[in-house]
Amino acid sequence: MQQAIPQRAFLPETDPLLQLPSAFSAWDETAAELPRLLAAGRAREMLARLPRLDPQALETAGERERALGILSLFGHAAVHESWRQASATTVPASIAVPWVSLALAMRRFPVLTYASHGQNNWKRIDPNGPIQLGNLAVLRNFFGGLDENWFVATHVEIEAQAAPLVRSVVTGQQAVATKDQSSLLRALRSIADTLDAMHATLVRVRENCDPYIFFTRVQPFMQGMKNVVYEGATEYAGVPQNFAGGSGAQSTLMPLLDAALGVRHAGDALITYLHELRRYMPHAHQEFLTQVEQGHSIRDYLITLHDRSLNEQYNRCIEGLGRFREEHLAISVEYIQKPARQQASLRGEHGTGGSPFVGYLEKHRKETFANLLQ
Repeated sequence: MQQAIPQRAFLPETDPLLQLPSAFSAWDETAAELPRLLAAGRAREMLARLPRLDPQALETAGERERALGILSLFGHAAVHESWRQASATTVPASIAVPWVSLALAMRRFPVLTYASHGQNNWKRIDPNGPIQLGNLAVLRNFFGGLDENWFVATHVEIEAQAAPLVRSVVTGQQAVATKDQSSLLRALRSIADTLDAMHATLVRVRENCDPYIFFTRVQPFMQGMKNVVYEGATEYAGVPQNFAGGSGAQSTLMPLLDAALGVRHAGDALITYLHELRRYMPHAHQEFLTQVEQGHSIRDYLITLHDRSLNEQYNRCIEGLGRFREEHLAISVEYIQKPARQQASLRGEHGTGGSPFVGYLEKHRKETFANLLQ
């Protein structure tokens, strides 16, 4: 079956909604107030007083996506507000009941995912301008401020930049099927050029996001739910739940590129964990990734073809993916590992999703470069 090609990669095809219907104004208003509630140490208390609204009244996909993002924000604020002492072990029923109901209806989990925190959490300042830094504002945040907003906006720009890459993955696999070498050459060149642009944006995270601020004021709220009871949610019957926290590893881009370029990683704990994180992607993203994995192998075709020009462009793709992984490794060390060590953090050296990372990321970087064609 031929893949439908996403025009905005894994960002929503229309910009995220800026507000919910008036019946849900309490959620919109509290989301806007949340940074001040957290600063005062009153967030959980006030969130527990929210009216219990029924998400079944939401009519459109955009409304449901915005509501899920807001409820995820509320849930993590309620649980992790006092994380320096110990995170709470329950989500108040005012949040938990609609959150669980809505998440399961959307085939998602009641936890803050990359899709809610990044891919569906932005607006364009100039509605007719590009989706890029300088024209992006974050819709929902915890404490807020430049560092948190810049961190999210950087990821949104990378996702937006990936649009031609995703289209080229599909056309590249179709070119292999039809043995259209000219089309495959254009697709590989597009993938390599896009990876260069994505890398240039990833480097920019340092411009306005300080590692100390990120580690102490942003990352704590991105932790997952560990043995947390969703009060009043009959779907879980009072049984504590465990969900991974929001992480860039829940983006579909890296596994998509591995699949398209034939990059294989030897089994390790991170591979197992990353495969588990696929379940946190929106269902349509999971399906698209599966289709690409089942598509024609670009790498195998090039190995049999021995075409110098095609191999050069393929190697540019591998080098670009490897450089992106190198930069991600450097940022992970700078923004999580070093601050954790400096502060002797009890949380340990873990990414926001909850996995030990440094050794595995280095291994995956080496495995990527090992795919260069001679």
